[in-house]
Amino acid sequence: MTSLVGTFMSAWVRPWSALNEIKQQNASPTLKPYMMFVVVMGIVNGIIAAIVTSMQPAAALAPIPKVWAIVAVLVLVPVLAFVFSFIGAFFLWMFVDGAVTGTAENYRAMYRISALVSAFSPVTAIVGQIPKVGPWIAVAVNLWALVVTIQGVVIVRDARPVRAWAAFIGLIVVLLGLALLARLAEQPRTATPARYSDLDLGTDTTGSLPNDQLEKRLNDIAEQRQDGSAPEAPAPAAPKKK
Repeated sequence: MTSLVGTFMSAWVRPWSALNEIKQQNASPTLKPYMMFVVVMGIVNGIIAAIVTSMQPAAALAPIPKVWAIVAVLVLVPVLAFVFSFIGAFFLWMFVDGAVTGTAENYRAMYRISALVSAFSPVTAIVGQIPKVGPWIAVAVNLWALVVTIQGVVIVRDARPVRAWAAFIGLIVVLLGLALLARLAEQPRTATPARYSDLDLGTDTTGSLPNDQLEKRLNDIAEQRQDGSAPEAPAPAAPKKK
């Protein structure tokens, strides 16, 4: 427990020293202390999520009973934190070292960096519940966690600082651009073009209009829709004499 608390405090108080300690552990084949740290941080996050869930009205959790919702977050949050710690480290390893040239030793280094950064997650979970300013504080903490991650790559992997920062910033810009495009694609169109089948063209008994009358009728309907008034159907034309 002392080492877990020490790791948590190191991530907040002296992150660069903690990253240098990780660098010295590159030859170590074990990840157990960092896996345990991730699990403990997941349990803390689960407790925070359970407290937040218990304060929610039952109607907001329907149809799931509140007791089951609390149990679910207590169990799922630590499990998901543990599972995604390996997935996050894998993507970080892929980005820094690559699947072709990267080694198991490199992956362990990336996992230790990811585990150290998980110390920030309980704080973001707590401050995120503060009205108005809480989300902004959480964003600031997450940005600091990103800084620690990038510096971790620089320190542990002996990467060139300018290149590492440029690569990560470029990746973030690409991800934000993709997220923005996805959000714009989900927004409904402000105006839906009218279909001819939806227009009351006021056709005559033969079911057709001359071209000039059809064009005039479409222009009238477009103007009336812009004014917000419903188009009035003209009286049907008299049948043509044989």
